[in-house]
Amino acid sequence: MKTISFYILVLLTLTSCDCYQVVTGSVPDRETKEPLKGVRVFNKKKNWSEIKTDSFGHFELSNVSGGFGCPLMEIVIEGPEYKTKEAKIEAGGFTEIYLTKRQNLPQGRFIFELYFAEFGGRMANSKCEVTINGNKITVEQTETTNLSGGKEIFRGLILKHKSGKWILADHEDDINADEIGGCTDIPIIEFDRNLIEWC
Repeated sequence: MKTISFYILVLLTLTSCDCYQVVTGSVPDRETKEPLKGVRVFNKKKNWSEIKTDSFGHFELSNVSGGFGCPLMEIVIEGPEYKTKEAKIEAGGFTEIYLTKRQNLPQGRFIFELYFAEFGGRMANSKCEVTINGNKITVEQTETTNLSGGKEIFRGLILKHKSGKWILADHEDDINADEIGGCTDIPIIEFDRNLIEWC
């Protein structure tokens, strides 16, 4: 009888350690803020648990996890034209997860010209070497460029601003900046003219 009681106690203890998790959220487009329908959402540790967002961009994902406590659920969000994103959500939590579109940016090394906005065309443009890898960019002086501050002029991201213009950014939030180009901290890059508006 003691043995049966012991096993029942162990079983109850193990069962009580399980955690039933339900997480919810919505997935909008970072630029347009429109909800994304049909985006894949799944538990990173159980990728067979895939669901898709509804017409409002909403999802609800559940999971039973063993162990003590209720760990954060690690989820993966994938859309066909979007960059994959991961997030951690606590049980019962709701989160908004913005997806950024993959951009068809030119890849490789190029020579661009720096247009100095503060001189309004009164100063000759300078050449610079631009390296683009994904949406990461490095801008460096060439042998003929004569700017102070070392060889590397800029290292950061290429993003599409809410205005529709391409910008050189330090942070993804720069897409919502009120002012870009000119002598702001956010240069504009023009691929059709191989030109960067600099200050």
